[in-house]
Amino acid sequence: MKKLIFVLFCCLIGMGAVMANEPDYVISDGNVYFVESLRVSPWNGFSGKSEGERLRFKSSEVEGYSKDGVVYRRLPVIVGNKVTDRTALMQALAFRGGYIIYRYTSPSGLYNKEVQYFVFKDKDYVLTVDYSLSKQMAMYFSYGK
Repeated sequence: MKKLIFVLFCCLIGMGAVMANEPDYVISDGNVYFVESLRVSPWNGFSGKSEGERLRFKSSEVEGYSKDGVVYRRLPVIVGNKVTDRTALMQALAFRGGYIIYRYTSPSGLYNKEVQYFVFKDKDYVLTVDYSLSKQMAMYFSYGK
């Protein structure tokens, strides 16, 4: 039993090491641009180097990006369980069966940022995760652990 736990622990560490080596990328105009050391700035947008060439992207043109293994995707903002015309970059947290749970931090104030969790299937809004659903969602996305 101890050997099995040790082997599983080593596999988890190995998977974490592989995931940490994922390259940073930006998706813009339907193209994926792999960059070294992606920098994200609210004023200057996105920038990085690719094969010695400096690439810059406006924030409004970016459809998604990955920085240090954390994936963000541009999705519609949800207000009152309804899809709005606005979009924002949301952080992908977990994926299972085509459903992805995203964290959206609304810029409502300097110190009063509201964090919301949404489930999407591709770009289609499914539901808002609130406290009453959190245990069921955690069980679903953690594969029943």
